[in-house]
This record gives sequence, C-alpha cells and structure tokens, in this order.
Amino acid sequence: MSPQHPSPLTTLGAGFAEPVHGTQQVFRTLLDATSRPGKVWALPDHLGLQAPTSRVDSQPWQPATAAALLTLLDAECRVHLVGELASADAASWLRFHTGAHLALAGQAQFCAVRAIEATPELLASLSAGSEEAPQDSATLVIEVAAMDSTHALEDAALLHLSGPGIQRRQGLAVRGLSPAFWHARQQQQALYPQGVDLLLCCGQRVAALPRSTLLDLEF
Repeated sequence: MSPQHPSPLTTLGAGFAEPVHGTQQVFRTLLDATSRPGKVWALPDHLGLQAPTSRVDSQPWQPATAAALLTLLDAECRVHLVGELASADAASWLRFHTGAHLALAGQAQFCAVRAIEATPELLASLSAGSEEAPQDSATLVIEVAAMDSTHALEDAALLHLSGPGIQRRQGLAVRGLSPAFWHARQQQQALYPQGVDLLLCCGQRVAALPRSTLLDLEF
C-alpha cells in the first residue's frame, strides 16, 4: 500500500453523532452477525456518519464499512486499505476518528477492500494467526455489490454454510466476489483454528463469515 497524503482536518467527515451510543449499537450488531454466521443484519439508522470517499471514483464508502471500522479499530490496531478504498481521505478519517495506523497486509489486524479487488492473493497475504495464537488472525472487511440470506439474488454466488452458530444450514447469496476468491476461502477451512474472518458490508447491512464457518459453493 503506497503512503497516502493526509487530508486537511477541516475536510474530514464526521464520525458517529453520539460516539459512545453509536459504537455500542454497531458493536452489538456485529456481535450478533458473528454469532449467527451468514445471516444479514441491518445496522441502526441515524448514526450520523459521513463516510470517507474512495480513491478512484470519489464515491463514499458503504455506510456499513465505515461504521464497522469505526467501531472495531482503535489506536492499538493496524489496518490495511486496498485499491479504491485506500484514499487519503479514508486514511485521514480513520486515523482521526480511531487512532489506527496504516500497515502492510501481512501486518494488519484489519483489511478493507471492495469486492472487485478481493483476490485470492490478498486473502493469502493476510495473517491467519498461528498454531500457538490463532486469535492473531486478521479480519477482512469487504464491500460487496449485494447479498441476501434467502438466495433470492441473481448473478450471485450461493453459499451453503454450516458450523458453530448455525443450527442446520444457513444460505447466503453474495454478488461481486469472484469464484476464485470463494474457492480460496473454502481452502482455508483446512487451516482451522487458523484462518481469516470475513465481514461482508452492503449499504447499511452486514454479514459475518468467521473462520469457523464451513461453506459449500454454488454458482
């Protein structure tokens, strides 16, 4: 990731309108998403966020991406921003509101990317933890084009999920990520308890795929 020139503080967008309340609300939703893998959850309305813009098209980040990172990051965290999301605006926004530091992919605890740039190589470059400390793995936050828990979504990868937090099987349709990415994620299942946790963001909604979640694919 190339260094970013920081944006002037006067141009930075706002964080949560009520930081403590907003963080608590979003954290509760993320916790629900992690405990129920593959289920799509809506974040609270009226968080007051002014999400940073991307590097290429100057379009704002998805609200869920901004809210999740604002909640999960702090001054002890290292984050890697990829491609279109790696704008000077975004780097300054995160640094100002969370204190988090930018880092290379292999050194980051969190990574944010748009689905079109989420490659198997990126997944492989992130920390999967170690046998002694699997909890040191990274979380990959991905902006996807669309997702739905009922599989009622055209031109999407259909995921059949099982594992902790899923009573029988959970369906999830995701549009925007390549088959190669999903196959790479599927191959990581053999590493468990090591592996990378996924957090999918679309608009105001999130869905989590922890490393413990097993997936079968249908395209």
